[in-house]
Amino acid sequence: MEKAAELDFVIKTVRQAGRIVRSYFGQVKTQSKGGLDIVTTADKESENFIRQALKSSYPDWQILSEEEGEKEISHGFCWIVDPLDGTVNFTRGDPHFGISIALTFEGKSVLGVVYAPLEHRLFFAQKGKGAYEVLQGKGDFEVVKERRIFVSKVGDFKRAVVLTDWPWDIKAREEGAKFIQHLAPLVLQIKIRGSAVLDLADLAAGRMDVYLHAGLKPWDWAAACLIVEEAGGRVTDLKGKPWNPWKPALLASNGALHQQILNLIS
Repeated sequence: MEKAAELDFVIKTVRQAGRIVRSYFGQVKTQSKGGLDIVTTADKESENFIRQALKSSYPDWQILSEEEGEKEISHGFCWIVDPLDGTVNFTRGDPHFGISIALTFEGKSVLGVVYAPLEHRLFFAQKGKGAYEVLQGKGDFEVVKERRIFVSKVGDFKRAVVLTDWPWDIKAREEGAKFIQHLAPLVLQIKIRGSAVLDLADLAAGRMDVYLHAGLKPWDWAAACLIVEEAGGRVTDLKGKPWNPWKPALLASNGALHQQILNLIS
């Protein structure tokens, strides 16, 4: 597909950041961010590289990133960056982690890229132009296959694979535990895999059917939820209202299961 210049730039940037992250894999020291959350040198180095790249090419656009902290930006263009999503997986030698960059305009996502540097998978979407997955070779720029992706067609709870995660916030954990308790007897499987950006991307690719979370931050889903929508899925808050990156809780699905889930958790 024809890509906007900004999209080409972001794809190149996440791949370069992926090299940085991979260089630290297997030799990680962690620090506490406060509470239960942790940060690594890889997070910081990846963020520094991405921020510098974005500022150099788009100096007038704002940047919101995980290690900098949360603030709502609802005017103009803004980059939203997660330099390493799935830090616990990363520190434990699990390759299921990713890098995410979204571009928002007036508070809404218009472009999103998610990259799994050790799994050699990349997902991207532009508003109104569909969602795509790129399978790479071991070289950062070696594209093996690019394909348009779509959500699954599963409409029966008994066949549904549901993803969730374990929030850092204790109150959000209690809410998440209630979701699991309600859904567990009804669905085929519930998975906790530890990377919101990749879990949502896999939902977009039809590998999973539902993702819900009670305590996310903008960088966790600004890119990935656009990819879900462009793949034909549906994303709302937990009351069925329209999503935006600054809402903490979300329900993403293939669309066919969405109202059933909303009815259950409400």
